[in-house]
Amino acid sequence: MEFWARMLNAAPPLFTQQRTQCRTAAWTRFSAGRLHKLIALLLLALIALHLAGVLAGLLLFKERLIGAMIDGQKLVAAALPNPLPSRPAAALAWCGLIGLTLATAGFLLSRLPPLGMPDIPADQAMLEECGACHRPFHPSLLPRASWVALMANLNDHFGEDASLPPARRDEIAAYLERHAAETWDSKAANRFATVSAAAPSRITATPGWQRMHHAIDPALFRSHAVGSRANCAACHRDADGGRFDPQAISLPEGTSP
Repeated sequence: MEFWARMLNAAPPLFTQQRTQCRTAAWTRFSAGRLHKLIALLLLALIALHLAGVLAGLLLFKERLIGAMIDGQKLVAAALPNPLPSRPAAALAWCGLIGLTLATAGFLLSRLPPLGMPDIPADQAMLEECGACHRPFHPSLLPRASWVALMANLNDHFGEDASLPPARRDEIAAYLERHAAETWDSKAANRFATVSAAAPSRITATPGWQRMHHAIDPALFRSHAVGSRANCAACHRDADGGRFDPQAISLPEGTSP
């Protein structure tokens, strides 16, 4: 709470509402992460219960559980009926069938778009106007309030005059606001939703971007293959789609540490 209080006090009045919205989003848009942690905790609880059952069998019922796992020999009461004969072929067939079913289900699920990251169409106006000077950024990389402020001040766009005809500007602004960080559940969208108070419209100034790139040699960004911190696509092959998966990171040739 002290952290959020300092952030709110440091933010300029124009972005006070944005700070509040981002703080609320931090609690509401991590459902997938919370579910993952819950499943992990449940799995750990099941492991603990399993180990407790083994200890109870050893100490209370004097069963030879661990040794039986190693050599397959376990004493049973004489009154028990004869065990059923083993059927290794049938067991292998069932395991193969279950494995094939799970692999097929996993493959089919992998073809579906991830939850929280819809496949949005590209906006031709943004590609033409923004792409004339730099590679267009995915709209999920900034919250809605930052896009509103940025598009309202195109006459001073990071030191350049990027003014557009009103109709063209409004079309791009509507697209950016419609698909802003609040509408996505990717790691980048969640991290970059909290912007810098000093530069609320600069993606590379967000605390999340700074934390995720702090260990990278600044010379990499100055290299000919990258050019600047704003060239996300130089290392992130999926930057245009807004996913930014770690598996899709590939440093350009000649820039590896």
